[in-house]
Amino acid sequence: MISSNVSTDHGVSVLSEETPPPHPDHEYAALPPSLQDQLEEARKTIADQETLIAELQQQLFGVSNFQSDDKQISFYTGFPDYATFKAVFMALQPTAENMVEAGIS
Repeated sequence: MISSNVSTDHGVSVLSEETPPPHPDHEYAALPPSLQDQLEEARKTIADQETLIAELQQQLFGVSNFQSDDKQISFYTGFPDYATFKAVFMALQPTAENMVEAGIS
């Protein structure tokens, strides 16, 4: 908003501009948070992300989730226990690494 002419000591009229207060609906008008506040917010975000990662890793399906439960090892693999499963895996691993997928026609 431009106000009316304002006189100076030298008799020269100058237009003055009044800055309206920032509108509360506009975030750009607010002062940015302090560096300390930004650091705390970043630490909180990192902690939340670490918690989420840990939760998601628990939900991954893998032999490590049930290696101590022989019933589940037997259910998922057909082997009686984890030691047997691991022994068969280790015996087949060198051969499996050299296998080439055969094309199906």
